[in-house]
Amino acid sequence: MKINDNIELIDNTMANAYYLKLNDLNILVDAGTKGSGKKIIKFFENEKIKPDVVLITHYHPDHTGGLKEIYDKYKPKIYVPNGEMDAIKGTKKIKDASALSKFVSSIMRVEKIDNVISVINLVIPDIEHYNTPGHTVDSNSYILKKENIIFSGDAIISKNGKPYINKLFSWNMDLANDSMKRLLNLKPKLILPGHGEPLKF
Repeated sequence: MKINDNIELIDNTMANAYYLKLNDLNILVDAGTKGSGKKIIKFFENEKIKPDVVLITHYHPDHTGGLKEIYDKYKPKIYVPNGEMDAIKGTKKIKDASALSKFVSSIMRVEKIDNVISVINLVIPDIEHYNTPGHTVDSNSYILKKENIIFSGDAIISKNGKPYINKLFSWNMDLANDSMKRLLNLKPKLILPGHGEPLKF
């Protein structure tokens, strides 16, 4: 689904995955479930392009499950939240996950991947990473500064056309509410959430 001339929501992934064309870079935001990886690859093959960069908002398997397959196919640079690198690499479990998140992670197996870079080292003109903990320990959102568009991951999802936090999958609601408030205070023109329809303001 086309969002604008430079952004597309890749169809039929469990969690939203977005393609962003920024200057000479092809950027993928989030990588869906393991099953979604094939759909994301099919999107890039149909477009006859490859992702240069992948931006991950948080470690949950519906956002990282396709990551290994995408990396094996294209070898993009993958930026992940600093505090969740070990979880994505598979070297350490995050203890602060909600009970439901732990259960889902136990049944949605994710192939771990070593080739990731901390988002602290992200240097792409016009993109800023923005720490939005609460849904997970070190969830990040990504801001397109010129357009004032936010890729929120699950820091904000869309429900009935309104900003929403999924309480069942969030480990700290106080932090989650604060992160949502801070994102909304940026007065974005558009929020592209990890689940649900785009939120226009």
